[in-house]
Amino acid sequence: MAKDLYSAAWDYARLNLGDMSAGVNGATFAGGTLAGTVGWSTGVYMHSAVAGTCDGLTIASFRAAIIAQVTGGTLVMSWAPTTGLYTLSHASNFTVTWNGLLGAQIRDALGFTATLSGTNTYTSTVRPDYMIISRVAGQSAVHETYKPSGRISYAEAEDGTSYSTRPSTVASRRDWTQNYETATGPTNAEWTSSATVGGAPMRRVDATTTAVSWTWEDFYELVAAELPFALLDRAVTTKGEGAIYKMIGDAAHFDPQRITPDFDGHWAPAIKATVKTATTAA
Repeated sequence: MAKDLYSAAWDYARLNLGDMSAGVNGATFAGGTLAGTVGWSTGVYMHSAVAGTCDGLTIASFRAAIIAQVTGGTLVMSWAPTTGLYTLSHASNFTVTWNGLLGAQIRDALGFTATLSGTNTYTSTVRPDYMIISRVAGQSAVHETYKPSGRISYAEAEDGTSYSTRPSTVASRRDWTQNYETATGPTNAEWTSSATVGGAPMRRVDATTTAVSWTWEDFYELVAAELPFALLDRAVTTKGEGAIYKMIGDAAHFDPQRITPDFDGHWAPAIKATVKTATTAA
């Protein structure tokens, strides 16, 4: 399958953006019959309606968590896997004001850049943070699921008699590179032509466009070997369902390589990860 959407988990306890406070810190909904300020000081989320657990972390549905904090009426939220964009709607016109550090983070995670007002439906105006759509669908140099070495202790006598100890369970790994990523990612013109366009800036200093500004460097810095990420096929997933992974320690750092020496046009971030339980849609 042509997997091409990376969805990274984010943890509010690690982000340390402060407590939610109405009108001060959070996303405040008003208008029509909607009311309430959205925000969290703890909790792990991924894009769309993903929910599950990974290494003791409970991953909750981002959409459901937002809707639960908006009272007085029905807030409808949808997520389009082909573009990664969110749509928020209500029966009447409503506003959303992004207050403080927490409000700014929620705004960026939903793919907006300014206060929402004047209508009853809003769709992301930029690609949400914590998400990368690769330039080329599918991965290269894929080492399909395997068991890592070094887990079995082995000794052999001179006559060939062998003895060993091993853990009862050994986790599976999967490795690959994401070839032909460009340094700057898609341009604003490419985004305007089609929000389905793939690519992301390689480094933060390469993020020269406003439409797609979350970088591969951001991805590695966020997930490290601590937080899970999903790799999804946009043609198959509907709510974020797909395989979930977690970086292994010696690969959890940002170090992309040029595909061709001395040519800056094509880069290949490498992934070495442990295969975790598949994500589910809440």
